[in-house]
Amino acid sequence: MPCFSNLSTSNTELITALLKHPEITSAWYFNGSVYGKLSNERRVKFDIFDDIDAKVQSNLKGR
Repeated sequence: MPCFSNLSTSNTELITALLKHPEITSAWYFNGSVYGKLSNERRVKFDIFDDIDAKVQSNLKGR
């Protein structure tokens, strides 16, 4: 059975923005959501309306 994923333009742009952030080592789309892996190895779920810098900084605390 084929499996199709609808990666919207907004999510594609979000992944591109995440990959440009210096504290994000990888970004991917899975099961309808976008995730980023931070430099502290933490995986974080991102939304197209998130302030990327603020979300990264709040998840880097307690390195």
